Amino acid sequence: MWTNFFWTYIASPIAALLPERWRRALPTTMCAHWERAAALSGFLEILAAIVGLGFWYMWEMTRRIGQITDVSETGQIPVGLSEHQVQGAALTTFYMNPLTWILF
Repeated sequence: MWTNFFWTYIASPIAALLPERWRRALPTTMCAHWERAAALSGFLEILAAIVGLGFWYMWEMTRRIGQITDVSETGQIPVGLSEHQVQGAALTTFYMNPLTWILF
């Protein structure tokens, strides 16, 4: 029972990333339920992609908002901006990005 559980839910989702020929070469491929393992592997891949995309997105938004702040502080914009205007521009950039809505 534990062998079947181990191969189906722990080892096989990792092995599901391998080509079929390599999976057949594994010693206990008959113990695993490959449909369940492939579904679990796909779910974990989707979860990892969303988490990775979220981290990248937060890094990118921080960089873009930092650029807005730097431009306003160095005076490259001829009109003086207040702190509220810079925050509004950053919030607008955040909300208008399509990736914000995809992640939401």
